Amino acid sequence: MIFKGNRWFGLSVLLCMNLLSAAQAERDEALTATTMSEEAEDPALVKIKEEQQAIDNARDWVTYRHRKIEIACYQNFFVTHCLDENTEQRRQEMRALRQREIRNNQVQRDYTAQKRADDKAHELISREYNREKEDVRRVENRENYEQKLKDAKDRQAQMNSLKRSAEREKNRRHFEQKQKEAAQRRQAFEKDQAEKQQRVPTVPAPFSFPDTKTGQ
Repeated sequence: MIFKGNRWFGLSVLLCMNLLSAAQAERDEALTATTMSEEAEDPALVKIKEEQQAIDNARDWVTYRHRKIEIACYQNFFVTHCLDENTEQRRQEMRALRQREIRNNQVQRDYTAQKRADDKAHELISREYNREKEDVRRVENRENYEQKLKDAKDRQAQMNSLKRSAEREKNRRHFEQKQKEAAQRRQAFEKDQAEKQQRVPTVPAPFSFPDTKTGQ
């Protein structure tokens, strides 16, 4: 009977150790992945995760240790009393770990709520910044439009001024040309009249008798 109990005790211990090793391996893998991204995480969040990891490890250790004690109880004379004490001790340790986990969960909820509030505030600030940036862009666009419109009006006014100047210059030259042509026509007319006067023959004076009074 003692031999069978010792063999069963050894197999149980071995099984618990294997289960604990498998669970620890999974947690080590998760911890490695967490460590790789730890630099990109908030230190407060990292602390929360580390606390949860410590609680999980402690819970596994309590389970493993009390399982060994439970197996050892079967070797005692007062088996029931030993099992009851072990169960009560395990329940107290698990209760303490549960309270610790509740506090850590509350810290995580507070962190999540604060982060959500910070993200919302950041979003509002970003939205306000983008709105102000858009307002500045619209003002700049309006100012650019008004400046371009003013430049266009100035260019049009300058072109109109140049056009009027060119028109006045054209009219002045046309008037001077007309004056010159009129003077040339007048000179030609006067010259023609003078030539006509020169071509007219001289008419001799009519015959007259001597004056008896004067003897001429």
